[in-house]
Amino acid sequence: NLSIDMAKQICMVQKTDKSGVVVNILTPENITKITEEQYANAAITAGVTNCEIDVASIMSVTGESALTGVYKAFEANGEVLDPERTEVAQDELQITNEIAQENEGQENFDSNVLDQTMLEIKQELANQKQKNGSLSQEDIQNIVNEIIQKYKLNEILTEENINAIIEFAKKYANTSAID
Repeated sequence: NLSIDMAKQICMVQKTDKSGVVVNILTPENITKITEEQYANAAITAGVTNCEIDVASIMSVTGESALTGVYKAFEANGEVLDPERTEVAQDELQITNEIAQENEGQENFDSNVLDQTMLEIKQELANQKQKNGSLSQEDIQNIVNEIIQKYKLNEILTEENINAIIEFAKKYANTSAID
């Protein structure tokens, strides 16, 4: 068990034999903005693997700093995460959260669909890089646009939202996370 107390938020990380990252928000009434899927997606981008993460807060918080607690818990126990990947993971968390907050309440918008879109974008970037050996800026933009259209988010998101996702995808494609 790895745990970190971030003053208002507490994170506990349990390494598991199971592949993947599972996140449990133990106090959903106090974590006001970040979803379990957003935490998991960003943690995987940062290089966190095979663990279960519990996030809790004694008071109402956005939840944005909990991922930093996860990184610190890993580092406190001798597992060093690539700072470039953790920075891109924080960008991912911030972008998805901002887009979700901006579009909350809008007809046909579902933050779970946005989370799935981000996951699929990362998977397709990795698939295309593995297949072709590299990705051009045009490849990245095409992948993002195709997946956004697949989930019909192009009908909901603003051009600014889509550009933010494209910029994230470019950063992601230039880290070891893509491999």
